[in-house]
Amino acid sequence: PLIIGGVVIAVAVIWLLVRFHHQGHRPEWVERRKAFRTIADEFGRFREGAVDLMRPQALAVTFACSVTYLVIGGAALYVVIEGLGIPHATFTEALAVYFFSLAVALMFPIPVDFGVIEISGVGAFAAVGVTRDAAIGAVLANRILSILASIALAAVVVLILHKELGRASCRE
Repeated sequence: PLIIGGVVIAVAVIWLLVRFHHQGHRPEWVERRKAFRTIADEFGRFREGAVDLMRPQALAVTFACSVTYLVIGGAALYVVIEGLGIPHATFTEALAVYFFSLAVALMFPIPVDFGVIEISGVGAFAAVGVTRDAAIGAVLANRILSILASIALAAVVVLILHKELGRASCRE
């Protein structure tokens, strides 16, 4: 409910801003100060780019990529659950645990990434009937595997783009 309510409120605020925003001239005090003028110019360019990104095709591609990313992440958690032999956890429950832990981490952004997802994941696993020890093992194994997968992917990219990496480091 909190996520759905937040989305509804965000859409309403965006709609109100678009509907009632007055594009008048900048105040004089902004024009007189170079720093404020620069900020206003950059914000104007940002708005132009944001308008380009709000096209239906761009939003559809973004939505499709986001859904794919989330389902792959949940499927990876399910593979970990199956690999550990944890009973009482279905694919849909693994997706629910992954989505819940990610939502909690996005709602409570703390500087240290490690911990929020794991704690909320263990709680979500407990809610679907998985034992605490099995849940801890699953979320930690999932975290370790995702970090290793990121490192492996980065290594492959470095191997493929090693010439470009060398050129970029020489431009200092």
